[in-house]
Amino acid sequence: MKIAALAAVMALAAGACGGEGKKEGEPVASSGEPLPLIISASPTTGAEQTSIMVRLRGQIQGAPGRTTFDVTLTPGKQPEGAAAAWKLAVTDEFGEHAQAVRTRPGSTAGQLKATVVRKLTDLPARFLLRLDTPPRRVIGQSVRLGLVARTGKKVIGRSARTIAYPAVEVVEPSAPKPLGKAGAWSEYAFTVRNLTKEPLDGYSADLNLSCEVDLEDAPCAAKGTTRARAWEAVQWRGPEGWADVSPEDGGEQHGADRTTGLSGRLDVRELALPPNGSREIRVRIKPGAGLVQDKRTVKIWLGLTKPHSAEPKEPSSAELRLP
Repeated sequence: MKIAALAAVMALAAGACGGEGKKEGEPVASSGEPLPLIISASPTTGAEQTSIMVRLRGQIQGAPGRTTFDVTLTPGKQPEGAAAAWKLAVTDEFGEHAQAVRTRPGSTAGQLKATVVRKLTDLPARFLLRLDTPPRRVIGQSVRLGLVARTGKKVIGRSARTIAYPAVEVVEPSAPKPLGKAGAWSEYAFTVRNLTKEPLDGYSADLNLSCEVDLEDAPCAAKGTTRARAWEAVQWRGPEGWADVSPEDGGEQHGADRTTGLSGRLDVRELALPPNGSREIRVRIKPGAGLVQDKRTVKIWLGLTKPHSAEPKEPSSAELRLP
C-alpha cells in the first residue's frame, strides 16, 4: 500500500532557569519555572513525505545525555480507519538509518503513544521523526503531535502542535531543462493533484523566483547592473493564453526585480479539480541580461492555497531548483 510519510522536526533550545522570569514561548514546569529545553515542531506536509527536522541548541552547560522523548499522536479529522495504519520511525538528521518505533494505544480513540530514546552528547544536535500514513485525504485532515523530553523521571522540555494535511499536492516538473539564455523563454509545468474523493475549487496560486549561492540567498542580478533586469518577463498559461504574472508589491512591469527575485500571484481562483484528479499549471520565464547564472541556483516556488474560503487554507507548495 502506498504511504505518505511525515517526518517531525523539533528544535530544542535550552532556556534559562533560576531567578530569571519566564520568557515568552518557553514551556514551564508545574512549578512555573521555564524548562531547560524548548521544543518546537515545524512540519512540511506532502502527499508522499512530510518532514520536520530536529534541532537541539542549548543555553545550559553541557548536554542532557540519554534523553527520552514521549511522543503522542492524536488524530483530528481523518479518513475512516487511517489512524490504525500509522507507522512511526526515527532517523538521523538526513533521513537515513531509519529505525521503526513501536507504538501503543493512547487514552483516546485512535490516539497512539511511543517512546524514542536519543543520546544527546553535544548541542546542537538533530534527528527526525517520520510518520507513515495512507495517501488518501479528507478536507481539513490533521493530527496533533505532542512531545515531552525527560532525563530519568524529570521533564526537561515539552511541546504540542497541530499538523494540517493539505487536500492538494503541488508537484515540481520532472527532468526540467536548464534556464535559457537572456531573452529566451523557458517553460515549466507544475502538477496540482486532488488527494481527496471530493471535487475541489477556489484555489489561488503564488509564484516566487529567487536565487542562492552555496545554499545562501543571493541577488539574482549582477552587482552593479542597476539597469539590467534579472527577469525580463514571467508568465503563466491562463484560460485565455499566456498572461503576465502580477507582482504582489506593484513593482515594475512583468514583475522584474533587479536584486532579490520576484513574488507574484497567478489568477487561478477558479481552479477546479475533480475527485482524485489533477491539472497542470504552466509557467514560463524569460531571463534578463542582469541575471547571473554562473554560480547561482535559481529557485522557482509555486504555492497553492484557498485564501477566499471559510474552509481550511490547506496550503501546499513545490520548489524547482535550476543550477
